[in-house]
Amino acid sequence: MNKYLQIRTDRVRAIARIGLEADASPYRSFWQAGFEGADHINGSGRSLCLNTLTDHIQRADEDFSAANTMGLRTVRESLSWRGIERGAEHDFAHADRLLGYARMRGVQVLWTLCHYGLPDGLDIFDAHFGERLASYCGAFARHLRAQSDDDAARVYTPLNEISFLAWAVCETGLMHPHIGDRKADGYALKKALARATILAIDAIREEDPDARILLVDPLIHIAAECEDDEEPAAAICAHQFQAWDMIAGRLEPSLGGSQAHLDLIGINYYPWNQWLHGSDATLEWPHASAIHGMRDGVVPLRDSHDREPCGRLCEHLHALLLNGMPADSGRGGRYRNPAAGRHPQTRQSRMRATRRRVSAPVPG
Repeated sequence: MNKYLQIRTDRVRAIARIGLEADASPYRSFWQAGFEGADHINGSGRSLCLNTLTDHIQRADEDFSAANTMGLRTVRESLSWRGIERGAEHDFAHADRLLGYARMRGVQVLWTLCHYGLPDGLDIFDAHFGERLASYCGAFARHLRAQSDDDAARVYTPLNEISFLAWAVCETGLMHPHIGDRKADGYALKKALARATILAIDAIREEDPDARILLVDPLIHIAAECEDDEEPAAAICAHQFQAWDMIAGRLEPSLGGSQAHLDLIGINYYPWNQWLHGSDATLEWPHASAIHGMRDGVVPLRDSHDREPCGRLCEHLHALLLNGMPADSGRGGRYRNPAAGRHPQTRQSRMRATRRRVSAPVPG
């Protein structure tokens, strides 16, 4: 092995040890796999199930086996709330099938219970949305606890990407039937989703006192193109912490959040997670603005000193990116996203893309 490659490998291993040294880590492996599971009706009125489009729903056993072979013994899965809830009843047959495969392959599943899709007749702005989500999450926690027979931690994500979901519903046409004309309601919806998550966490813990809760949102960075943009860019960038702060009771305490509700934090990193204020131009890696200050040890994605855990995560993310973790630019030869209205490539191509994807840490 050449000297450069040895140094790079040693750095990545050192980063991995940070995660493994935590005595109370709920994860079977630091390196994790994630399977895209968005399940909603898109802005074109098309009913999506990414687990079906990627063929994962039929080949979960094969995918779990492949993950384990690569040393990825923790995987993130999404359940379909709209497919599970049948009136007052819940059909967890698909979850049971996944759990069976996971046991056979020695894999731990992190369960996302709502990946955007809602049951028929329920709108995200409905006053009783939180109670409905809590009832569903409590029912699943009760079911999963009864089915579990190993020492793997049971990890739940009640609602995926609160911040993204509030933005997508209120400012874009991505989520049917909403057309992006409710920007003024974005913060109110974020509050409602945070309250719903708090209720869901309480319902889960009532049924499963040993439950761990994983709260996931994209991590973003907005760079200023000029000095006048620095303050507004920083203000918008700070919005990404609002949902976590609400759930922790640091912001909008009347929602009922507390530090006990903020258990595990998951961050999603996408190629377009960094952009310029004003023009909204995406910063690609490597980019001088995206990595500005690295020579002085300053991490752009990092917030102020009062968010040290997030800061450490950002430092690890930067180290991984600078040491070879893929930062997919979405250009030719990459896995195509069916959510964008394009069909997936062949199974062979999908598996190649999956190997690229799961070779990076996916805490969220």
